[in-house]
Amino acid sequence: MSTLPEDQGVAPLPWEETAPELGRRLKSLLGCDAFAVQIVDLNARRHDGLLATDGFDQSLLASYLDAPPSDDPLLGDAVGAGWVDCSGRTPEAGRHAGLASLLGNRRATVHVVPESMLDKTWWVLVLRWPEGAEKIPDDAARRLRGDLLLRRWHINFNRCIKPEGTRTLLADDGRTLAADVADRWTAIDQPKDDRSILNALRQMIPQWFPSFVPGAWHDLSLQTEAGPRWIRFQQRSATAANGQGPFYWLLESHPLMEDDPPVVGRIEDSRVAEALTLIHHRYRESPTLKNLGDWLKISPFYLHRLFIKEVGISPKQYLQRRQLQMARLLLLSTDRAVGDIAGECGFASHGHFTTTFHRVAGVSPIDFRRADADSGDDPPPPRGRPGRRPKQATH
Repeated sequence: MSTLPEDQGVAPLPWEETAPELGRRLKSLLGCDAFAVQIVDLNARRHDGLLATDGFDQSLLASYLDAPPSDDPLLGDAVGAGWVDCSGRTPEAGRHAGLASLLGNRRATVHVVPESMLDKTWWVLVLRWPEGAEKIPDDAARRLRGDLLLRRWHINFNRCIKPEGTRTLLADDGRTLAADVADRWTAIDQPKDDRSILNALRQMIPQWFPSFVPGAWHDLSLQTEAGPRWIRFQQRSATAANGQGPFYWLLESHPLMEDDPPVVGRIEDSRVAEALTLIHHRYRESPTLKNLGDWLKISPFYLHRLFIKEVGISPKQYLQRRQLQMARLLLLSTDRAVGDIAGECGFASHGHFTTTFHRVAGVSPIDFRRADADSGDDPPPPRGRPGRRPKQATH
């Protein structure tokens, strides 16, 4: 009887691990020695939606990615049938080799899941099996495992994230590779420009995140065409653990609530910018104004004045908003114990967290989570305003 590893059950998501680590997990789980997962736009001039790959010859991979997807016979067969066994397939004369050139005569399977039939966009998983391997799954097992794995990744990407979040994958130049169902639904009435959002983030990253590295989550409040939003984002490398490209971006967008950190934008005073960076990265330590002043080598009193002038609220208020923002995210998106979330978000104790949360939100953390679970969508109303969601920021 086939069993699944105890630690994960199935392989982690492509945007949760580095490509080499995901390759090791897939080798252990499936027995393949090379893989590639990508989002393919059949109308595009080249393959630019590579999410993760490991084990393939880099020159052959580069040649494959530079070719138009519509001119790939193996990919066309996979799209038509849902999967294809590439064993023994050779490039067709007069046509670009595509996957056949990448795979050679090795045993391999290609699995596809539609992202958008209207836009001719597909999730594609390529699995290559070792030469001379004694244990290669039979055709039915290979197809089933590959299909289930790709479908899990696709479903997870499109799963609703809370509170009221949307998820988008962007190419490094800002073009949309894929958007989850919530994002596409919202865009029907409120079209958004993903490229302008990414450009705004890139302008702010050097000031807000001077030690920015691919693969790590960052976040900030941003004014967008759809209004103020809380943007969580990371840049991902599709090939290596050391930050080499090709790159893509994963963005999560949430409504910005009144009690969230405000939209700030670029800061004129570099010391205030550094203070914001410290709060964003070290909110779990609950730094005091004196801590911030000591780290920045500036008078706490003077920093307090500068901060209010630039941000509009005090460092203490900004820190608390940051802590509660992350706490709400964990309450809605995980099943972690409230006490663990309190410690994770920098509160001195379970009681301190509960008291602060209730004072700001009007309900306890447990009731906040329970009301969201009961409603299936909406978190509980704030104090004094029955039946309504917490008010979104409008600045």
